[in-house]
Amino acid sequence: MSRYRRDLARQLWTEWSPARAISEAHFERVAPAFDNPDFVDVVVHSYRHRFGLVPGAARYEDDERFLATLPALEVPAIVLDPTEDPALRPRPCQEHARSFPRLVDHRRIASGHDQPFDAPAEVADAVRRLHAHLVERG
Repeated sequence: MSRYRRDLARQLWTEWSPARAISEAHFERVAPAFDNPDFVDVVVHSYRHRFGLVPGAARYEDDERFLATLPALEVPAIVLDPTEDPALRPRPCQEHARSFPRLVDHRRIASGHDQPFDAPAEVADAVRRLHAHLVERG
């Protein structure tokens, strides 16, 4: 599979952001990153781990246990859930509120995996909304 690393990357990009055409020039600019010898193994393992099909790396188990004990983030936040990302499904607002008790807004936006590229106006609007919220609160 490693010899098809660029094909894999192109397929994932296309699946991750189905509404956005990927220009050949953009793809070629970043394609050297896919030449990393362990690119395919890392990507495949990452998705298997994300969906609970394989354990994470043993060397990070202590870190994972520590992170699981951390409290929710007590800062104002806005969550943007992409609706077009096949690897990340939108979640209910209540689910995000457990991690972000001071949730300012939760939006589902028509974007894929790379929200700033897929929906730049919506991402910028969310940043402006969060900034306005912070300014209002002093």
